[in-house]
Order: sequence, then C-alpha cells, then structure tokens
Amino acid sequence: MSHGTLPVVDPRLSAVGMLAGLSDGGMTPAENWFAARDAVRAGDRFGAFVHVPEFPPADYAEMGPLNAERPLAGLPVAVKDLFDTADMPTAYGSASYAGHRPVRDAAIVAELRALGAFVLGKTATTEFATWPPTTSVNPHDPTHTPGGSSAGSAIAVAAGLAPVALGTQTLGSVIRPASYCGVVGFKPSFGRLSRAGIKPLADSLDTVGLFARSVTDVELVYRALVPGPDRAYPLTGRLGFLRGPYWGEADTDAQVAMESGVARLRAAGLVVEDVHWPELAEASKLCRRVHDYELGRNLFADWRDWGHLIHPSLREGIAHARTLPPEQHAEAMLGLEDLRRRFRALFLSYDAIICLAATGQAPRGLESTGNSIMNAGWTALHVPCLTLPTLAGRDGLPIGMQLVAHRYEEHRLFAVGALIERCLAGIGNS
Repeated sequence: MSHGTLPVVDPRLSAVGMLAGLSDGGMTPAENWFAARDAVRAGDRFGAFVHVPEFPPADYAEMGPLNAERPLAGLPVAVKDLFDTADMPTAYGSASYAGHRPVRDAAIVAELRALGAFVLGKTATTEFATWPPTTSVNPHDPTHTPGGSSAGSAIAVAAGLAPVALGTQTLGSVIRPASYCGVVGFKPSFGRLSRAGIKPLADSLDTVGLFARSVTDVELVYRALVPGPDRAYPLTGRLGFLRGPYWGEADTDAQVAMESGVARLRAAGLVVEDVHWPELAEASKLCRRVHDYELGRNLFADWRDWGHLIHPSLREGIAHARTLPPEQHAEAMLGLEDLRRRFRALFLSYDAIICLAATGQAPRGLESTGNSIMNAGWTALHVPCLTLPTLAGRDGLPIGMQLVAHRYEEHRLFAVGALIERCLAGIGNS
C-alpha cells in the first residue's frame, strides 16, 4: 500500500553520494548549505524540524573542500533538539526552555563541525526525550506516529530532507523511530559517543545515535567520529535469531515479516540459528527501574522551578520517580552488570543477534510514540544495535530488523548490516 506523501528522494541525499559530489567539485560546501536549507523549507510537511537557520554560519564562505582533516566537509546533519547548539535555540522539546540559547555546542556537535559538517537545523524531540508525543507525523502516513523521542531526526532522513541525523536513545528512541519511519538507525555501545552538552535523562542509559539511509552512510559518519584501523572484519556467517521474551507482544504481521526475512537470509546461504535468552526480560525490567530513578533526579530542578510549563503526565512521572528508593536503583545496576557478562559469554559464537526492532509497524494515531519493549533491554546491556528497514507490515509501512552485537564491536555490526542489506534488497520500504 503506497500512501504517496513522501517526496521524490534525490539519490545524492545519501551521505556517501553527497560527499562524492562535493569532492568532484559539482557544488561547494557553502553552496550545499543553501541547497539543503531551501530543501527543508520547501519539503518539511511532517514537522521534522523545529528550527532551521535563516543565515549560514559566520564562517560559511571559508567552508573548505574535503580533506583528511575535514572528511565530512559540506555534509548537512540534522540535530535533535536535545543537543546544545550555540548558534541556534535549544529547547529540549519543552516550553520551559523556549528561547534558550546555550553558550557552546554539545561536544559531538562541535566534533561534527570540526570534521566539516554543518548543522542543518534542530529536529523535533519529545519533552526532555520522555513520552509526551511531538506534533510530528510519520512521513509514510501522517495518521501514524513517527515514534519518539527522536521523532524529527528519523523523519528528516526518511523524508529526504537530511542524509544524516543525530538522536539519542535511553530506552528505544533511535531504533524504534527508525523502524517506524523506514530508515537505518544506529545506537553504538554506551559511552562511545560523547554526551557532553546533551540534556541528561538517565545517565546510565543515555546514548547518542545516528540515522541515515544506509549502513554505509552510518559507518562513514561513525568512523569519522570514532576513527579506528582500516581493516576488514571477517564474518563467520552465523547469526542468532532471537524471538525473545516479548515475541508474543509483537503484531502477527510483524512476526510473519520477521520469519520471512530470516528464511530469505537462510536461502542466501547464511547460517541463522534459533537462540533463546529469557534473561532479556530481566534486563528490560531493570532498565525501567534505572530509567525511572535517574529521570527523577535529572529532571528535578525543571520540575521544581518550571513544573507548570511541563506536560502534566511528565510532571506526574517526575513526582513519582522522586519517591523511588535508591536501594532499588543500586540493585538494578548490579543486576545489569551481571547480565552484561552473561550475554557476552552466551553469544560469542555469532556475528550478531537478529530480532525485531519494534512490535510492529508504526501504530495508528499520534497519542503515543509506541512501545520500546524490543529495545530497552539492549540499551541496558550497553551493546551496539542497528536497525534495517527491510520488513513491511500489513499496511505496507516499514518494520525494522534489529541487529545486536557485543560491546565495542560496532565495525563488525556494520559488516553484518551491509551483508543483510544486500541479502534482503527489495524487501519492505528500503
């Protein structure tokens, strides 16, 4: 089923293609700034952006060409409005910070600028990256949610308005909206990308992530931010298929789509073995405990001083979180340390674990951002995750296949992701 609301996407809106064009001299980085800004102004019909600058950066005339020090020169990056930007307002999705202008960029924003990229604009986020939904809509069907909390960043890439976008995940706020909007979403290992200058929600879980249209694009930006040896990552061709303890909560069409995708991978010659790890349910439960306790501490000053400007359900949530005992938080943290060790020992023989990225296609309606149950446990385990838009639901809306690797094995995860992209090309909305 095609909904006909997405604009035609220029193939050059891949990060790799755009940078190749800039390298060939077809357009200068400064010219690309104006082209990207104008494209957003003309094409954002979905509420992806909350701020797009009127004028280019002060140094735009000196935007130099690509080189070893500036491998992302001229690349527009959409930035979730949870990241501080010195030259643009940063409201963290909250009326209580309307007009707020930070004095400096978040560390990762500064890094991207130093690598030659420019901030295309700020994208919509739920309030403080929590649960009250944004006014944004899913670009595949505006009657369905785009997910959250990184709704605007997922939309910006899906709608062809930006080749790359920054988001954050505390429960499922990168992988889930990427699944709903039909783009590649990437959450690296915990702490791999700097969180300095980002409004904290739960310090033990908050993770910076990326959205793009392909694994290659995500890897390009990640390698620029986290450079490492340029070497091949040999794969065994063995994957573990984990339906998981929440398989019964997935929609039937999502289950069928995932089983079909696994069958296609097996037909392509990959060894995909059914695996079981019921402990993931415990990881998800402990994740919620950590999330709620730390939310109450990190948002306390906002709740105390500006509570009347905060969404009522969030205001109540913070008040409840303030009553949670610290002993419960400590027990959850210790339990998660044990689960991280057990996960690594159990799945060392696989290149990656594959599972559903969400319980189904984006739910109809805009009152909720969807269910993060397929993501929270992985976030708490601090492992890298990647979702690929290779599946489709009953209405033709995208569903992601989620890949999970061991901590700090991001490059192996990229290699597996690229392999699965090739095997499943043509399925779903990719």
